[in-house]
This record gives sequence, structure tokens and C-alpha cells, in this order.
Amino acid sequence: FLNTVEHWGDDETSTLYKEFRRTFRVPFPVFEGILQDAYASGEFTDERKKKKGARATPLALKIMGALKIMAVGCPISSVSLECGVSNGQLNPFFHAFTNWMVATYYDKYVYLPDKDELPLCEQVYRLLGLPGCFASMDGVHLAWDNCHAPLMPLYKGKEQYPTVAYNVTSNHARRILCVNGPYPGSKNDKTMARMDAAISKARNDNAYLEYEYPMYTSNGEGYTQKGAWILCDGGYHRWCVTICGYKTATKEGNPDTYYWSKRCEHVRKDAEDVFGILKQRFRILRVPSTLASEAKITAVFKTCCVIHNMLLDWDGLSDHGTLLSEWTTKDENDLRKSAYAVRLLNQKTSYKLITNPDGTPRVIRLTDDTTYASGLFSSAEEPDTVTETESGYDEARCRLIEHFSFVKRSKSLLWMQTVAAAREAAAKQNM
Repeated sequence: FLNTVEHWGDDETSTLYKEFRRTFRVPFPVFEGILQDAYASGEFTDERKKKKGARATPLALKIMGALKIMAVGCPISSVSLECGVSNGQLNPFFHAFTNWMVATYYDKYVYLPDKDELPLCEQVYRLLGLPGCFASMDGVHLAWDNCHAPLMPLYKGKEQYPTVAYNVTSNHARRILCVNGPYPGSKNDKTMARMDAAISKARNDNAYLEYEYPMYTSNGEGYTQKGAWILCDGGYHRWCVTICGYKTATKEGNPDTYYWSKRCEHVRKDAEDVFGILKQRFRILRVPSTLASEAKITAVFKTCCVIHNMLLDWDGLSDHGTLLSEWTTKDENDLRKSAYAVRLLNQKTSYKLITNPDGTPRVIRLTDDTTYASGLFSSAEEPDTVTETESGYDEARCRLIEHFSFVKRSKSLLWMQTVAAAREAAAKQNM
């Protein structure tokens, strides 16, 4: 690649350009920017500490080796043979590189929206019928094969093998906003929520507490509501900033609650999408980790999150959904055509489209078996964890159901189009 880069480095249509991204998971210009920043930091160099001995390995080659390790999830020794860098060089460099990536880029690319960016995140969920929501949240567990024996009981959850857990917050464009962890695998979502930075900010930051957005009563009367919140599943505390749908709502008993809960379930799949994308792009997250410590696993996971957001920026997908032309009106039950279902079905992850007894389709996540094959798992449960319910939580959900019911009756619900469909529609308009 490097010997002929002057011929293809800037040509996105070149076969070698595409092959470079497939192999190392980043476009060459992004790789080149990382390389230049690594040189400028002064932490890495092409020069040897000792004057005698073999010539130093180029920094570019070592960074490519580190990216390849994360991409394919193979042992470091395997990549060292492929790229011609000794295992003694590549092993310490890999960990130094991931630590440097987190220290240099994490705060720049992974951050919660500020006062100016919050309306852009919230308006996407408002169009989906969930006003006030600005992100989705879920827990992810990474299998840890090298967990120390005395720590096994602490790191074993329902999967019956040790895992390291993280609580991840993302927006509907699949951009990662916050990563909290690591936590022992036996901890569930309720425990992680108590220490989550995104939840803490939503509960204490005035920019979130005083954020105003329009809502409607069931009769169509408009009013203004305050307080941004996060969409989650039923495993979290019932706080006013962590709202989930009802698990037991039925179409016959209370159709408004039923359809709102289904909407929450469907929209919340953006958090599951993020895990699926990370798993497909970086197989090191999919196989049991043989790293020796939580700190090293965390550096790798956060580096993967940083690169994920870098690619969203590079591909112009970070602001997908901010234009009205990128939205479409779809029937709520037509999941085969909805944006999130198309993405799930095309990812080849552990999801399946089933048919409910009433004939409506539904996307479910298949239960992972006890092998290490899938690598990313839903959070373990702690049966002794008590669910807290804040005052005003049920009232907040009732207001959201009323708003959703009115918007649904007025046929104003929208789905975000897939990127391909949005670009195709934009191209037709420009013709």
C-alpha cells in the first residue's frame, strides 16, 4: 500500500483506496491524519533508542498493524508475522497506541451535546414521536477470557463466564455520545446507571433540565414541556430522565400505550445498531479478550468508539436526519421498510423478523447461547437490585403517550430514511 500511495491515496474510486479501508477500517486520509498527529505528539518516532542494530520499523507500518489487530481480532503475534514487525515491538506499541488514541481523540469525538447541539439531537426524536428525547442508552458486555481467577465471581453474570461491561449512550444517527465503564460483568444496567455521566448530566445540568420542547394533549392542545430525557429499556431505574416503554401493554387493552411502547422499542434499536456496527467493524470486540487488565480492554473499546465516530464524520452521516428531505412517512407496523429494520436485517447480526399473533411484524434480538461466538451481550441482571421510581415518572410517560396518540392520529409520524434512500431522493431532486 505505502509504496504506491501517491497514485491512489486521494482517489476514492481506486481499488487500492477501497481495499485499504476494508483492511484497516479507515480511509487513507483519516489514517494519514492519525499518523501526522502521532508524529506531532512526540510520543512515537521512527528512530531507534540505540544507534546499533536493525533499522527502526516505520511508525506508519506499526499503526497499520494496530488497526489490523482491532479489525480482525486476531492475536498480535499473527499480525506481527504479516506486517514484518516483531512481536516484541508490536505488542507494547499496540497498547501505547490505543492509550494515545483515547487521550488524543476521545474528548474530541465522543461527547454529550451542549446547549447549542441539544436541539439538533432532540428534533430527530421529536419527528419520531418522542419529544424531549436526545439519545438512547444500553449496556454492552465484552467477554474477558483472561480474567484473573480470584475475580471470576465478580465478573461472571448470567452468561456464566467473565465479561467487562460498559454503558453506552448514542443518538439516532448512531453516533456514540458517552461511554461509561468498565464495570464487572455481574453488574446490571441499574447499577451502572448510578455512575453514568450522561444520566448525571441530564439530571443536573441546567441546559438539559431547562430545555423546552412542544407537546400536544390527546385533544391537540399545544403546550411547552421542560426536561430532556434518554430512551432506554426496562432494565434501568424509573427516573424522569430514563424512560422506557411498557412491557405488558396490549393492543386490545390500551392501544395508545401499546403503540407508544412499540414505537419506543423500535426507536431504541439505534443503541443496538451501534453495538452491531462495532462488532462487525472491529472483530476484536467480538472474540473473548485475552488482554490482561480492564484498562487495556477499555482503551481498545474506546479507540473503536472514536474511530466509529471519525468514520461517521468522514462519510457525512453524523448529521443524518437533520434535513426534512431525509424523512419519510411510513406505516408504523411496516418494519420491513422502516429505516432501522432495513439496517438490522442487512447487518447480519442476531436479529430476526417475526410475526405477532395479530399479524403485525416485529423485530426481535435472538438470545445468545453460552458460547463466545457473539462477543457482545445484553447486560447481566442482579436480582437483588431494587428499581427506583421517581416522583413524576408515570406522569411523564402519560404525557408522552398522549402526545404520541395525537400525532399518530394526525398521521404526522415520520421514519428516518436510510442513507442510500435519502441520497437517491436528493439526486433525483437535483436532476
